Amino acid sequence: MQMRTDEVNQFVYGHLSFENLGSVGTRLFRYKRKQVHPTEIRTSISPSSAAELNATSALANYATEAGVKDVTMGVLVGNDPTVGWNDVGFHGSNQIPTPNIDALAYSGLILNNYYTPAICTPSRSALMTGRHPTSNGMQHTVLYGAEPRGLPLSEKLLPQYLKALGYATHIVGKWHLGHFQKEYTPTYRGFDSHLGLWTGHHDYFDHTAQEGNYWGLDMRRGLEPAWDLHGQYSTDVFTNEAVKLIDSHNFSRPLFLYLAHAAVHSSNPYNPLPAPDSVVSKYAHLQDYTRQRFAGVLHKLDESVGKVVAALQKRGLLQNSIVVFTTDNGGPAAGFNINAASNWPLRGVKNTLWEGGVRGAALIWSPRLVKSGRVASQLFHMTDWLPTLYSAAGGDLSHLGDIDGLNAWESLSNDSPSNRTQVLHNIDDEYGNAALTVDDWKIVKVYPHLLGERVEELPSVHPTEIRASDLPVISSLVYCESSALDHAATEAGTSYPGDYPDILRHLEQTLSKINTTVVPPSNLALDARADPNLWDHTWTNFGDHRILNDFPMSITDSALNYE
Repeated sequence: MQMRTDEVNQFVYGHLSFENLGSVGTRLFRYKRKQVHPTEIRTSISPSSAAELNATSALANYATEAGVKDVTMGVLVGNDPTVGWNDVGFHGSNQIPTPNIDALAYSGLILNNYYTPAICTPSRSALMTGRHPTSNGMQHTVLYGAEPRGLPLSEKLLPQYLKALGYATHIVGKWHLGHFQKEYTPTYRGFDSHLGLWTGHHDYFDHTAQEGNYWGLDMRRGLEPAWDLHGQYSTDVFTNEAVKLIDSHNFSRPLFLYLAHAAVHSSNPYNPLPAPDSVVSKYAHLQDYTRQRFAGVLHKLDESVGKVVAALQKRGLLQNSIVVFTTDNGGPAAGFNINAASNWPLRGVKNTLWEGGVRGAALIWSPRLVKSGRVASQLFHMTDWLPTLYSAAGGDLSHLGDIDGLNAWESLSNDSPSNRTQVLHNIDDEYGNAALTVDDWKIVKVYPHLLGERVEELPSVHPTEIRASDLPVISSLVYCESSALDHAATEAGTSYPGDYPDILRHLEQTLSKINTTVVPPSNLALDARADPNLWDHTWTNFGDHRILNDFPMSITDSALNYE
């Protein structure tokens, strides 16, 4: 599979509304092919001050430092990035400088055909298990803090596999895979330590998470609330913890560090994008105030990446490291979740199956890559990280069992063809949507409820009748020789289901076959025992405790819908 286009064509058909999708809500897309050289992208990057370029200096000097035999792995999830396609410099945007992230991208591999699930919890499930969320019931929307469920305990996770290879394993930041019982929390799922949040978001300064009427602290050291960190900016807290772990690492064991920042995910609704005013002021030239706040949060995220890479270099760990930066879904553009990401020129936002919702910004950097400093065109899915990193660490892939991810290490390192030819984006019967990419074709079945009711008879709007009516004329009428919609679809590369019947039939048959293996979503009713007010105003492992008096065991409050 060759590299996909920068998808200006998708920007064009992004103007087509859902109501034009036909009664079945199905669309086919074919990707035009265009090779992009890294130097074509670099020219649009704004220069940044030397003080910000921690990663640049570290990468330039890593070869002079002492190394260790075992592979050090850092998975840096600029998360809930929620970083959009057009929010990073290595994709050509110069609005918000990301010099440290770009330094890794330009000297490593830019993953140009990288796909993720469309929203947080399913993505983290895919990353940790190497299995598609449809395989374990984690595919439908996010896991709420009051849900009595989590990533099934039957699943073996990436840190558990690496621990079996002798790794020290640490997570810093966001978990979002369940906490209602302690067995679902990170230190019971293969991690030696965890400092961070259990739910999907929190305030960057006071570390409280609000979900509807429920509101409480969500910052933990292992199982203990971290009240002492109140007032400290989350991105700085997580950066400092990551650097501390690197500085104190015992060289007798290799290191796996999973840094899952809260940035640039929306915080609580009353202050959705918290950032230091001194940083936000750097972006006062941006017209949109929410975008200014987003820029401030992203600025701190990039700063964190630089500091962590510099710490690896200082300890002599960078020489044999694998560093990954990945979003966990497309950006929340157009005000989604009160956020201001940019997915231009891709269509759609986070929690949709259009490219803007599932095509992520990602890179991998390592001296172990044979051919680096390039744009990698291989098709890659979030589930591929587990077998790819496990293989690079020397693990036997036969020990991974039945997973959906594919080992892409040799393909990426040597720039050889990928074994992956298709990506299942999702099948979600709750939403009534599904999407699948096979080679150069993508089928999207959209949310039927967004199409509105079918209208069998439409009033006549022929120009002659309009002119004969008594209605005031507020714009000129232009005759078109062909349908404007047909023209737009043709220029954009969008196809109606009947245009390519053989391809459509193949894609739908493939989807139907996959659908026979799909596990129903595991979402549960919200549990009133989760109310932080019952637990000293903290989100906690409420399922481990018994409430003696009569108490309602479920919540019907429709306000609990904040992600």
